This record gives sequence, structure tokens and C-alpha cells, in this order.
Amino acid sequence: MHIAFAKKVRQLRLLKNHSVKEVAYHLGIDASTYHRLETGKSSNWLKYVPKLLELYKINEEQLFLGLPEDVVARKAVENNLAENSYLLQFFQKEIEKRDDLLNGLKKDLEQLRALNDKQFQELRFLKKNNF
Repeated sequence: MHIAFAKKVRQLRLLKNHSVKEVAYHLGIDASTYHRLETGKSSNWLKYVPKLLELYKINEEQLFLGLPEDVVARKAVENNLAENSYLLQFFQKEIEKRDDLLNGLKKDLEQLRALNDKQFQELRFLKKNNF
């Protein structure tokens, strides 16, 4: 396959957030075979074109000529925003967990201080009364 076409197919895969394994599965081939096709090391693409069109929901013109640059750029931004949103939610949950842990530790520390104060007062009383 021509290298330029291989790059277009890779670009589509990345735009749709598909892994090599996912596309290979859809095409009915193993991931290493798909990788060779996508990197231009194999020229056996013709029989996979209908499945690629189905997978990416595009027509032949879009596959062979490529998507308009504004579509490519917009999809890249959308994918980046989605990833950042996921990361933000993940870290917010982690912060909440740490806050809960910190609050629990603060309560434990207060209890230990109260216990220590009580034991210190008892020790003073015992020393004062020569026990």
C-alpha cells in the first residue's frame, strides 16, 4: 500500500480512538498483520476497504482523499478534552480519598492527644500522692 494512504488509515484510527487490536478485530486479521498494513509494509489493503468504510462510517472519497483538516483538528481537540476530563475526574476522586484519609488521621490524632493528656494527669496524681 502507498505510504500516504497508510498514514490516512492510521490517522482515522487515531481520530476514532481505536487501538490496533480493535481495528484488526473488525477486519478479521491479527494485530501484527494490521500493523504491517498501516505502516505501509504490506500492500494488501483493497479487500479491507469496505470494512474500513463501515468501521469509520465514511465514504470512499473521505478514505482515499482524507478528511478536511478542520475535522481532523476538531476531533483531536475533542479527544484531548475527553481525556483531560477523565483525568480531572480521576484526580478529583483521588483528592477526595486523600482528604477523607487526612480527616480520619486528624480525628485519630485528637483521640491520642486526649488519651495522652488523661494518662499524664493520672501519672501526676500518682506521683503527687506517692503511689
